[in-house]
Amino acid sequence: MIYYSSSGFAAHRDLLNAAIAPSFRDTPPKELTDLLSAAETMNTIRNDLIHGEWSFKSAEEAAIRVFKPRAKGRSYIFDVAPDLLETWSDEVNEIIGQIYDLRTSIDHGDKNSAD
Repeated sequence: MIYYSSSGFAAHRDLLNAAIAPSFRDTPPKELTDLLSAAETMNTIRNDLIHGEWSFKSAEEAAIRVFKPRAKGRSYIFDVAPDLLETWSDEVNEIIGQIYDLRTSIDHGDKNSAD
């Protein structure tokens, strides 16, 4: 309930990291930390796409200006073509699939066990 009460990715990430930390004696598996890092990268791209100022160069290409008042670079512009959006979409779907596969492969024990 706590996890789903927040709508922001950063809060979800922090809750996941807090939940993961005590589950592993040493460190979480690299594949898990890599997935969280990839998800963080895609979340940054998503924020730029949603909150950036779009200008269309042509029917096939747009430029997005992003202003981040708290960031070191503060402002930047990047070009976005339809194939790049498709690539990002594929990356997000791949991350979701990997998280699902990892989640289902971890033995959580039988919580309904009589032991």
